[in-house]
Amino acid sequence: MRGMKKAEKSSAQPEADEIQEDDLVQIEEIQIDTSLPPEQRMRDYLKKVKNPYAFRCGQITVRLCFDPDGKGLGDLLRDYFIKKQADGSFME
Repeated sequence: MRGMKKAEKSSAQPEADEIQEDDLVQIEEIQIDTSLPPEQRMRDYLKKVKNPYAFRCGQITVRLCFDPDGKGLGDLLRDYFIKKQADGSFME
């Protein structure tokens, strides 16, 4: 895509050809114990999902990657909602 830099390879993010789709966890099957503290819930989720960068959602394989030099998620979400509000497409 125009304007996007290619992310450098990270050992935490496996290459697409290294991922066996049959081994990916179905995210809908992951149960989260909401009575646990947030940090423990995150650890439990990461243990269950096995690979947070690749999982399945029904018939769809989801693969995530991030630009190490890019904006943080909080900044991206803020910018998105500011833009939506400015162009009048933000629904209340």
